[in-house]
Amino acid sequence: MTPDFLVERKVVMGALGIKTEGEFRKMLNDGLIPPAVGKFKRTHLWSNSIVQTFRKRAQELGVKGSHELVEEIYCDGLIRLTSQGTLHLNSYLD
Repeated sequence: MTPDFLVERKVVMGALGIKTEGEFRKMLNDGLIPPAVGKFKRTHLWSNSIVQTFRKRAQELGVKGSHELVEEIYCDGLIRLTSQGTLHLNSYLD
């Protein structure tokens, strides 16, 4: 299993086409986009594979965000990441 990379908020915003911090916070608080999987110091980090999978499925469905899509993608992603009994994550932040 290859490790997943963790990315910062700005990368997530770019991948999902979110233009402002306010829009990002609102969508995150409303559960319309995947939540962070971890934190390094004061920086929240997202699974790049979960974000990219979410982006692709949202584009296919023609939506920007969805509770159901978050549940589906996030749960599947975490199951995939932990299927070997450990969570393999790498961060660009060291």
